Amino acid sequence: MHETEEVNMASLYKRRTYYYGQWYNARRTPRRIRLSLRTRRRTDAKRLLVSLDSAYIRGRWDPWVQTVDECHGRSRAPKRFSDAVAEFLSEKESLVSVATIISYESVLSLFRRELSSAFVKIEALTSAELSSVIYGYDVAESTRKQRYRILRVYFNWCVKRGYLKTSPLDAIPIPRPEEARPRVVRWDDLTRICDVILIDYAIKNERARGHCAKSDLLWLIPLFKFAYLSGMRISELGRLRWEDINWKLRTLWIQKQKSRKQSSIAISETALDVLKKITYRSECPFVFASPRFRKASRSTHAFCNRASRSFTNYRKKAGIVEPLTFH
Repeated sequence: MHETEEVNMASLYKRRTYYYGQWYNARRTPRRIRLSLRTRRRTDAKRLLVSLDSAYIRGRWDPWVQTVDECHGRSRAPKRFSDAVAEFLSEKESLVSVATIISYESVLSLFRRELSSAFVKIEALTSAELSSVIYGYDVAESTRKQRYRILRVYFNWCVKRGYLKTSPLDAIPIPRPEEARPRVVRWDDLTRICDVILIDYAIKNERARGHCAKSDLLWLIPLFKFAYLSGMRISELGRLRWEDINWKLRTLWIQKQKSRKQSSIAISETALDVLKKITYRSECPFVFASPRFRKASRSTHAFCNRASRSFTNYRKKAGIVEPLTFH
């Protein structure tokens, strides 16, 4: 195998507690290869290294493409999980930092404790067992990511060593960050927001010497209250017309929902009272609109943007820092 190559003697290398065999050849890629001898005893390591180097010189074994086990004709049949973990850690010890080794040991030890037996063969491990360790009900998001990452490194190593054909982790979804959901508006939140609108109106009216029209700001109060009481979306409120209200049956006709279908919904007496307090204007067909608006049609998108900005503005003025949903 190496008749045309200049073969150098192997050297013994120790990293922390384990010994490694190291071979160098300027014509190979990489030039230097290091394999774990999986022993902490120097005498055993030297004996094994002599055997490996002898096989290398005779061309019966190649450390660049074969493992230590293959040199001795050991079977690559599936190993016990605990044995494979020990081999994995001893090999990685020379390649990664101490902190990383500690993380590897922590996660793999946890997984070993979760198994019914530490002597189970790695080919018998199931995705369900892995998932229970990664996605435990009390496991934080950052911990899920760390466990998934370490188990992926370990099982990919098992596949590379020939102990597994495929990684059982392939069937488990990658942990994704959970989106921070805004808190739903409470009635006391809404009351604070509406109070700030009233205060804002009073300030602006004083500056305008009593010439600030009430509806310039105050039309937002019934809009926000009705949104809270009805659960309707901003876009649905923006399209709501007076002709869509059935006062006797206490129902609303929704022209276009998120599902792109039309339907009729019932509303409470409290929500209906909010609508009754809104001044009807014949020149404006829309229920919720600024008094300055007098058009027969409008952009629902523009209405939604204005309503959302106003809600966010007054929510902040009310001292409510955390985001709230305005459905």
